[in-house]
Amino acid sequence: MILLSPSLRRNVTSVKWESIRWFAYSGVAVAAAHGFMYAALAVAPIMIVIPLLQLSLVFRLFFSAWVNPHHEIFGIKVIVGTVISMVGACAVAVDTDFILAALRVPYPLAQVLRLSVT
Repeated sequence: MILLSPSLRRNVTSVKWESIRWFAYSGVAVAAAHGFMYAALAVAPIMIVIPLLQLSLVFRLFFSAWVNPHHEIFGIKVIVGTVISMVGACAVAVDTDFILAALRVPYPLAQVLRLSVT
């Protein structure tokens, strides 16, 4: 349906063969990454897999800065977003009892919080 538009069809046909090769490589890499992610979720707990997956943001940030520094935007928003994502992924993986003990939550409230988590 998208190729019915003349302007979009012109854009697609104007892509160089070298670029098409890179698009194909990235498509295969993304498909493999999704396959590995689902394989990891099948054999390991989600609390371990998801923080490790979020670590890919850090690698993507460093590799983009190394490989493509003139075409990527590395502002404070990108870096803060990566840090927040990593902190959130690690926070999800922390045991509920550890958090409740560290915050010294009163026992009745801790019971309510445990019920909502499980």
